Amino acid sequence: MCGRSIKGSVVGIIGCGNIGTSIAEKLVNFKVSQLLYTSRSEKPAVKAIGGQLVTVDELMERSDFVVVAAALNEDTKFIVSRERIAAMKSNAILVNIGRGQLVDQDALVEALREKRIRGAGLDVMTPEPLPLDHPLMGLDNVLLLPHIGTATFEMEEEMAMMTTQNILAVLDGCPMPNEVFF
Repeated sequence: MCGRSIKGSVVGIIGCGNIGTSIAEKLVNFKVSQLLYTSRSEKPAVKAIGGQLVTVDELMERSDFVVVAAALNEDTKFIVSRERIAAMKSNAILVNIGRGQLVDQDALVEALREKRIRGAGLDVMTPEPLPLDHPLMGLDNVLLLPHIGTATFEMEEEMAMMTTQNILAVLDGCPMPNEVFF
């Protein structure tokens, strides 16, 4: 049950929006040796703590831990492709907290089965919930969690308020303040 320490490792974050930036800020306390990230533009807050903006391919090749926190859209669908999984270090761990379709799940299953990467932690999968006979369910080098980061009373109330604000804005003929694109 031993694993690799984050301390002294290279951690890459794919998608450094609000969530990715928050993760980067927390990682500083773990004394990572390098913090890599991808984004459409440089993030001053992440750069200020030593983060380095790199390409997705470079991040995948260099990272000991890859955290996928990107939004899902046509540009990011399967951003963690078969080729990028193949480029990962053999001791690397992939963590997906974004959306299931950010990762080529079939390629990930193969890499995990063949021990080409050390492991994966998945908060999201395709489909959700996974069928009980899905190959990911039987692997000893994957940790599957339900996507429940928003399962708090406070977050449910906040999401209800955001929905209300969107509805009122549309009724007033204004742009939605909390528009989500899929």
